[in-house]
Amino acid sequence: MCVGMEKIMIINILKTLSDVNRLRILNLLKQKPLCVCEIEYLLELNQSNLSRHLRNMNQLGLLDTWRENKFAYYKINEDFIKANPFIKEIFERLAEEKQLQEDLDNFNAYIAENIPCACVTKMLLEKKYEQKEGS
Repeated sequence: MCVGMEKIMIINILKTLSDVNRLRILNLLKQKPLCVCEIEYLLELNQSNLSRHLRNMNQLGLLDTWRENKFAYYKINEDFIKANPFIKEIFERLAEEKQLQEDLDNFNAYIAENIPCACVTKMLLEKKYEQKEGS
């Protein structure tokens, strides 16, 4: 990669990481691959906003994605991290941030409950229905 292209890539990575919700998403995906509905549930982000963030990170090369039945899963592209080691350093420096710690606490509680993805989807629909009824 030529020097100019490398600088552009670094700028694009930093722009991507400048959004707190993207950092929160990556913080969870550092732990394990997750389905879109799991990320939506854990971070309480709306689906369209979450999809936009995931698409941005996927287009950059930061994430890998695949489908299982009707569910889309994402994981961190480890080759991308190895090629851009400053990303790992950013996460090490942010590890103690309160919001990221709270997200990890929620993640660990979720994992301990062993909830199937289909159930998460149902829980999200019920929550949206309750919010609509309460409006």
